[in-house]
Amino acid sequence: MDTLVVDSIGKVDRRSWDELVGNDNFFNSHQWLSSLERTRGEAPVLLATSQGAVTGGVATWRGTGDEPGALVTPLKFRADLPGPWRHEVLWLGARRPVFNDLLCTGGPGRRETMAALLDRARVVAYDSGLGAVVMPYTPLSTALELAGARPDVSVVLHSADATIAVPPAGAGPQFAGARHKDRKEWRREQRIFQSEGNVAKWFPMTEDVVAEIVPLIAQTRERYGSKTDSESLVEFFTAQRTAGLLDGAVACVCERDGRTVAGAVFYRYRDELYGLFVGFGYEHVGRGFQYFTLVFYEAVAWAQEHGVRRYRLAFSSYAAKVARGASLRPLAAVVLPAAEPPADPALIDAHNTAMTSWFRDRFGHRTQALTDDWALVGQA
Repeated sequence: MDTLVVDSIGKVDRRSWDELVGNDNFFNSHQWLSSLERTRGEAPVLLATSQGAVTGGVATWRGTGDEPGALVTPLKFRADLPGPWRHEVLWLGARRPVFNDLLCTGGPGRRETMAALLDRARVVAYDSGLGAVVMPYTPLSTALELAGARPDVSVVLHSADATIAVPPAGAGPQFAGARHKDRKEWRREQRIFQSEGNVAKWFPMTEDVVAEIVPLIAQTRERYGSKTDSESLVEFFTAQRTAGLLDGAVACVCERDGRTVAGAVFYRYRDELYGLFVGFGYEHVGRGFQYFTLVFYEAVAWAQEHGVRRYRLAFSSYAAKVARGASLRPLAAVVLPAAEPPADPALIDAHNTAMTSWFRDRFGHRTQALTDDWALVGQA
């Protein structure tokens, strides 16, 4: 088993890399990483090889994680949970993703590959004077595997990945296990959407569509505290087009009174659909439930029609997503100390237990809300 540091994802064979990318690891695909490098600059990639073949890999980047203008910002740990992640660290995974999973072969060499990648990451962090290696937004099952590969790895829960299992075409957007109250609310929101003159339309992500919805996305991001301007967003989507990402992207826009008042961007990757960007023209949008219609009802209907198996909604707004059929899977940060001492395991255990209780108290009464992975928390 050998490990090496490559300056850029552009210097890694795309086929060798993507063969290791799981269906739900879109944000670590070669195309996504390539598009990020076009706007944020090159970032080193760690590779594990065996007999000349790539058996594992992970992207890296450095920083505090809260740089201004970030489209997605990594987690901010709770102030009452001290540890080696308090300052600049070596991040593993894509820059500011909403989901990470290590690229690694299966079989008997999997644990060895994981250990080798973590060892190399720790050396890189230590040599750079960084306090720790942190891989955020990792599914708990993978995080526990990584902890099993190195005894000094901590697993810190921080959020959940919201997904909808898309019913087969023809089954309708309502789910068999949904509560009557929820289904009634879904129908009410869609009736109001239509009664106020809103029309939803789907388009490929052409340059004209990008130009139309970028100002809406910028408005929404500014409303919620981001200073990302339209120019930066256009640059971001241009980089995605150059990398080929927009070939599998679509936009659902809402038209009202002859103008586009809302838009959402979705990415198709293999048999999954990812919703990532949404924007509104607040002076014209009214109160027609455009968000829920575009992001839930229209998206699920499109996914059904196009043979998508699972719809990925990322984290936050858990209550709204669970009420519309989503399940929550625990996400954790994998933390490996480098130049600073590790965190107190007792504090991490208490943190993980408290976060699990929070999710169970709020969503445990819903049949589909929490995946079986939450039972793994005691092993972290």
